[in-house]
Amino acid sequence: MLKTQHAKRILAVALAAAMAVTVPAIALAASSNEPEVYGFLTRTMKLNRAAACGVMINLQAESGMKPDNLENLYNARFMLTDRQYTNRVSQGLHQNGRYKTGYGATRYFTTDYCGYGICQWTSLRRRQNLLKKAISRSVPIDNLPMQMDFLYDELKGSYPQVLTTLKGVPDTAEGAYLAAAHFCVAFEVPANTTRTAEARGEKALSGFWRAYSGQSIKKSKVSALGLCGYIYPVKIRKGKKLSCGGHVIGNSRIRSLTAKIIDSSGKAVFSKTTLPGSTVGRLSTAGNYMHFERLNTGNYLYVVSATDVKGRTVSAKHAFTVTNSGLTEWARGFSCWNGAAEFLTGSGPSALRITGAKVPQNLSRGRKFTIRGTVRSNVRLKKVTVGIYTTDGATRYQATTKTKKKTYNVRNLRKRIKFSKLPRGTYVYRVTAMDKKQTRVLIDQVFGVR
Repeated sequence: MLKTQHAKRILAVALAAAMAVTVPAIALAASSNEPEVYGFLTRTMKLNRAAACGVMINLQAESGMKPDNLENLYNARFMLTDRQYTNRVSQGLHQNGRYKTGYGATRYFTTDYCGYGICQWTSLRRRQNLLKKAISRSVPIDNLPMQMDFLYDELKGSYPQVLTTLKGVPDTAEGAYLAAAHFCVAFEVPANTTRTAEARGEKALSGFWRAYSGQSIKKSKVSALGLCGYIYPVKIRKGKKLSCGGHVIGNSRIRSLTAKIIDSSGKAVFSKTTLPGSTVGRLSTAGNYMHFERLNTGNYLYVVSATDVKGRTVSAKHAFTVTNSGLTEWARGFSCWNGAAEFLTGSGPSALRITGAKVPQNLSRGRKFTIRGTVRSNVRLKKVTVGIYTTDGATRYQATTKTKKKTYNVRNLRKRIKFSKLPRGTYVYRVTAMDKKQTRVLIDQVFGVR
């Protein structure tokens, strides 16, 4: 019996080795599925060109945008072509994807640790969910619209930091680089992740971005640095912990990454600086030193910033409160160094946001300040409110407008928000917007008048 099993194992290895010679590696040339993929990303997911290009370069690298693509290594091990594997799994769809390999062994789609599909889904849980999606749609496992919907489901459910970044990147070459690199780092996570992310960011520029924007830009001319999908506090219940994750990504080596919690007097309660030393850094390396559970009740400012070796700096600041009751609330944001910042909360795919915002920092008494920023949504807006408030919640100045458009420039309300008449003290600048689906605080910035 043991000898027979040993012989079978030797035969299987020999067959796999023979198959490895006859199965060619996938050629990542232009895919016939590209128009459909691009259309889904821009129409269904509402991504701009840059974000779509960033996603597509990853799908191209992973699978050639082929929804029936089986990881090359397993073509050899299973002695099956992509088409043979796909047909056999689809035939056994209601039996956990039951199929037979080329040498007769029975296996199951839900328990194979091999990459499959446009994203090369590998983990058991993800493959099980992909199979359920196919069954619920009554389609084969390689159905492209089903796989694109499944990708979108994953981004909304399990990878909100990636979706926040994709929704936030500016429609520029820099945006295409950041979208490609972050999708690689946070969603695909291939071997040699940092180096691969750099390569995919650069290929997004020279490939898809060039094709869809008509711009031919040298990578040396692109200056990308962003805080991607970072977590920030909105309200903390006293004694509760919060882990601040996300990534800082650039196309130059990141020199430093800093996170701080500043109290209402301007004192840094917690501060941590780390040295990523590469083009990708985890925000948790500094964010985990922010001990929110030790804070007393009151108003605070959470600040995260990063600087690269070329001297570029990206930063984000968010006011939050610590209270004795209620739930701890947090959100996700995206910001890039060139000022095209997006302030996004991270609960789902909502497109309600503000772009090109200008916010007050520390002002001299009597100094004028002109607010800027365009509120945007994928559905009609209802109301936009801009205000200056004291740290205990009292209103100093507030202006509200009703609109039925999908965009609104807050600069239209500038005459009713009088920074120059504020006495010395600490204040909160807040922009709140309501569309047909929800109400959201887009900016909550603490600033001082000296």
